[in-house]
Amino acid sequence: MDNKNFLFELGVEEIPAAYISEATKTIKDNFVTNLKKANLDYDELQVFSTPRRFAIKISSLQTQQKDEIIEQTGPTKKIAYDKNRNLTNAALGFLRGAGAEEKDIVIKQTPKGEKIAIIKEVKGKSAEDILQQIILEIIPKINFPKSMKWGNSKFTFARPIRWMLVLFGNDVLDLEFEGIQSGKISYGNRFQKLDNSIEINTIDEYEEKLGSVFVIPDRGKRFKLIQVGIEEILSSIQNEYHDKLDYVDDKDKLINIVTNLVEYPTPILSEFDIKYLELFNNIPNVIIQTLSEHQKYFPINENGELTNKFIIIGNGNPKYKELIKLGNNKVVNARLADAAFYYNEDTKISLEDYVPKLKKVVFQSKLGTLFEKTERIKKLTGFLCDELDIDSNVKKHSLRAAHLCKADLVTLMLGEKEYTKLQGMVGYEYALKSEEDIKVATAIFSHYMPRSNYDNLPIGKEGAILAIADKIDTICGIIGVDLIPTGSKDPFALRRAANGVVQIISNNKFEIDIHKLIDRSFELLK
Repeated sequence: MDNKNFLFELGVEEIPAAYISEATKTIKDNFVTNLKKANLDYDELQVFSTPRRFAIKISSLQTQQKDEIIEQTGPTKKIAYDKNRNLTNAALGFLRGAGAEEKDIVIKQTPKGEKIAIIKEVKGKSAEDILQQIILEIIPKINFPKSMKWGNSKFTFARPIRWMLVLFGNDVLDLEFEGIQSGKISYGNRFQKLDNSIEINTIDEYEEKLGSVFVIPDRGKRFKLIQVGIEEILSSIQNEYHDKLDYVDDKDKLINIVTNLVEYPTPILSEFDIKYLELFNNIPNVIIQTLSEHQKYFPINENGELTNKFIIIGNGNPKYKELIKLGNNKVVNARLADAAFYYNEDTKISLEDYVPKLKKVVFQSKLGTLFEKTERIKKLTGFLCDELDIDSNVKKHSLRAAHLCKADLVTLMLGEKEYTKLQGMVGYEYALKSEEDIKVATAIFSHYMPRSNYDNLPIGKEGAILAIADKIDTICGIIGVDLIPTGSKDPFALRRAANGVVQIISNNKFEIDIHKLIDRSFELLK
């Protein structure tokens, strides 16, 4: 039986990076399942993806299903025929289900006696027919968090579909989907020209031909190129520094995102104005978030300390590295200038001056404002200090931190939604600028801990007490208004908060009557 290679590429407008991995998995899983169901063998199946394409290549795919002999057994002979040797309703129903006629009946001897049976030969379908059906069924099955319509079509997809390349052997497999006809045309990187078409005449030349128009369809190769390129840049500038250079903590996570953003990665060394490094000395996460989260660049650290250098992964023509660097530098410095403006404006007044502004921000519609939540946290903090017989200085610092713990949420830095993940960190810095005690500032910073399963616990007794008070207020409040977490939804992260309370109590060896604490929380919520 003959075997041929198969290639399917679905061309699209730029797909959001976060959508690509799941869509690629859906395509692969559906092909594997359907080919197995169709009993079509193959040697290897490989998937490709870039922001503008999903593709699958199957090596040595069987071109024809094998013919099958199908045997179906029906009712016993006694039940199948009446006394006049006519077929009964039971027999007629069996024939209808089997798609057969009376002349096809044979009598088969079984352990339960003679039964009527149908034996028929089913001719195998061609792989072309099966592949056409698989493709047309798979495309609508690719789901995305958000989809769109375009033109006059009612069909939805993450972004408009622009082309379909479908080859079986080296011939085009003819099919049409939503007005798009299959062919042997693919498209290269947009930086060359908008309509950058290229003809793929044989499946074996697919990767090489796309490479000639600055597209690397193999995601794994792009990932490795980015990894190696970054390491080469770090190595090339190491002699400028005393200690070892490294880049962002969660390296693979950012590389994974960037791999889905580019078709032809080109690592480029760049830098921002060093004045921002000095300004955000105590909250370097402002810079890190600007670079890694907003722009998807790689900040460079020297022995854990942030430098003013970073790495861009370009998707443009490598010949114009300097131009790409210049354009990206402008964007980064503009974003950092915005952050500096927020910082300078925010610190013109003390952190305490922001507390009254919490009255204008709703925590939850049935639970009041952030100001009201702050008041509850203060009372719970006092309650905990008394129950634990805490030292008067610790209590004083804990109560002060409770008063200020949510104030940073109404600053420009967080209120403009640019740096919302820095809550607590901004509060820490602004508390120090307002000449608050370091223990107060540290408690403000750490009362959100643990933020994840891998995060540290709050620092010091002040931070631990404040964290318990904040979390227990949220848990009791949200459950109190009947917003119970479900299997898949927990928008207020109650599970994480509850686990955090248990960990903090255990870690600090606090002797707390948890029922008494919950009762006090509900009293305050009345």
